[in-house]
Amino acid sequence: MKKAIVTGASQGIGRAIKLRLESEGWEVHNFSLPADVRDYAQCKSFCDFLGHVDLLVNNAAICKLTPFDQIEPDEWRETIDINVTGVYNMSRAAVPHLTDGDIINISSRAAVYAHPNHAAYCASKAAVMSLSEVMSMDLRKDGIRVGYILPGVVATRLAGIEPKEWFLQPEDVAEAVMAMVNLPRRASLGRVEIKPSFQPFK
Repeated sequence: MKKAIVTGASQGIGRAIKLRLESEGWEVHNFSLPADVRDYAQCKSFCDFLGHVDLLVNNAAICKLTPFDQIEPDEWRETIDINVTGVYNMSRAAVPHLTDGDIINISSRAAVYAHPNHAAYCASKAAVMSLSEVMSMDLRKDGIRVGYILPGVVATRLAGIEPKEWFLQPEDVAEAVMAMVNLPRRASLGRVEIKPSFQPFK
């Protein structure tokens, strides 16, 4: 049985990914609160305990809607620590156990297309995108494929935005994860960008 770690799998996109993997027979381990991706020691202990894994999905993230000139240092630091350093911590801890496995990082279209009041979030997701590209190059020697997904707006509780009927669903992101994982090993995971098909124009 293939084994996966999904961070932030208690709700939203992470939960959808967990359920989708399980539907394909995967053994999925959820690294969520009270576990903390900001704590490298926790990440390492968790990965060392599990041993070999076939897939790591770095999904845990926060998003607070604050104008740039009102962001306090603690809020900025929290966003970067969870959204970026969390990806580093979990990936670095998992790499020794991931030979011939995959890492998929959940970034966001906000990494490319800026939104007002999202300075910390946009910056963090851009960092995840860049980090993923470097990881892909550095880890290929170990047979580890690294890819990342840039979802558009998804109907989750992130940032407390009221979902609209045209939003992507968490299950859509989960399908993108499965498509990437199921590629032949000779194929690179790369970057996948998904967006709502019927977003209204203003």
